[in-house]
Amino acid sequence: MEKADSQLATNRRFANVLAEKGYSIEYQEFNGGHGYISWRRALFDGLITLLGEDSN
Repeated sequence: MEKADSQLATNRRFANVLAEKGYSIEYQEFNGGHGYISWRRALFDGLITLLGEDSN
């Protein structure tokens, strides 16, 4: 729900630059707002990506 001509395009370019430089990235887009209901799953997924899953 960001302005397509500003933040979205900038974020896409940034993700591409990081990937081209060899960084391991995980980039996702979703249609939602900034409230808890919209970002709670994305936060959880991001933490799993960053910290890894416990194999126990």
